[in-house]
Amino acid sequence: MTQHESTFLAACITFSTLPAMAGDLPATDPEPTKGTFVMRVLEKDVGRESFELSADGWHSKGTYDVFGVQKGSFEITEKRAAGSTTISGKANIKGHDTSLEATLTPERFESRVESNPPSTLDLKGKPAPVPYQDIIWAYFIDIGQALAPRVAGGTLKAGDSIDLLELTTAKTFACKVREFSASQRLHDGAPFSIFTFELSMAGVADGTLVTTPKGTPVYLTIPGQKVDIRLEGYEDLKPPPSSGRTIVDSGEWLKLLSKAEHTVAIETKVMVPMRDKVKLATDVYRPEKEGKVPTVLVRTCYGREISALQYGTFFARRGYAVVGQDVRGRYDSEGTFEPMRQEEADGSDT
Repeated sequence: MTQHESTFLAACITFSTLPAMAGDLPATDPEPTKGTFVMRVLEKDVGRESFELSADGWHSKGTYDVFGVQKGSFEITEKRAAGSTTISGKANIKGHDTSLEATLTPERFESRVESNPPSTLDLKGKPAPVPYQDIIWAYFIDIGQALAPRVAGGTLKAGDSIDLLELTTAKTFACKVREFSASQRLHDGAPFSIFTFELSMAGVADGTLVTTPKGTPVYLTIPGQKVDIRLEGYEDLKPPPSSGRTIVDSGEWLKLLSKAEHTVAIETKVMVPMRDKVKLATDVYRPEKEGKVPTVLVRTCYGREISALQYGTFFARRGYAVVGQDVRGRYDSEGTFEPMRQEEADGSDT
């Protein structure tokens, strides 16, 4: 996973007769071949990404500004030919220009970020992974195109997984299909066929991906991160709200939640000193009110910015402070990363 972690996806009905149903869906409106994905976090628009499909791949260009904490732009092209995939991209992240070149073949993956040494992965004898990179939502085109034909062909089963290959690190992780369905919805007043996938990425991020029968994404939600991605013009294909399935996401206790009534003050990259003078990068979200408030501390080795965003505004609007921190030796924090060895002391010092 990356500094700009955002991981994804949840909620639909599984049909035991799915292969027959998928094959029997009547023709509907033409598939979208280009469009704009709109990213929303905590019900606010924070990013836009335009894409266009071609016979041999796709091109994507986008910008994002997640409450000033994550800000950047990118442009990337993916082309497929003769069993190989080439990927070329450039980005500006917090004012820093960077570039990416990558090649994926049945036997090997290699990527290079700027002039750094290449990241490589030997794929001989392994199933072909699906390219993926956080923030670039067009990569859900690849995920959709990997899954949709298996639904139509009746070969996808609940519990199946595909391997996702992170471009910048050459690391793979599983994307598990927990449930899936095929159905029709009304789009602009006419029937439109869709596939809905309940997915789990790396076992830690769950959400719902809705695609066309050819796999083009029209909707993606990551409830745990308060993230929605919608294809502009296809908002009417958003799944109906889930009523909740467990004690965690349903029940009378939800009525007892504090009201979202406060404005939020945010301090970023506060360097908090530990007992040995090492300073840890910390973001603070707090309600703008007088006096002390209860505080939620989130310490992570995966990048404090997303973790803090995930919880910060939500809890701060409800009267709680949220402190998100990179653990020692990770991202903007000083020191050496030694998993689990410093956490008790550093957490106490924080």
